[in-house]
Amino acid sequence: MSSSVVSSNDSFALPGYQIHDEIFAGRSTRVLRAQRLSDERPVIVKTLVDYEFPGMHEIEKLRREFAIASTPGLRRVVRPLEIAEYGNGIALVFEDHGGDSLAKIIREKNIGIAAFLRIAIRIVDAL
Repeated sequence: MSSSVVSSNDSFALPGYQIHDEIFAGRSTRVLRAQRLSDERPVIVKTLVDYEFPGMHEIEKLRREFAIASTPGLRRVVRPLEIAEYGNGIALVFEDHGGDSLAKIIREKNIGIAAFLRIAIRIVDAL
């Protein structure tokens, strides 16, 4: 099984997954759209920015996120499929329903205040 990289400047690869593109990059984590090679399922991969030498605190935060998102009965939460281990770190693998990030929607689409408030209410309701 082979994996690709996000760009020529980035050497992140997750065995068993084909990385397609980056959805989000923050200070400590990044979110990638990928495909699981074993069943060709589209997935979202969340990993640490410092994936070569991650700190234990950051790894534990991802493990807690996995545990919380795996809680039965949560509504409107993208379900995690697994924790994938690689090198010194871990990656969370989630279902991919093909949606876009809220930041991208707001940035690229001219949504009115009413649509923005509907989205905000649904987010708060999910929490």
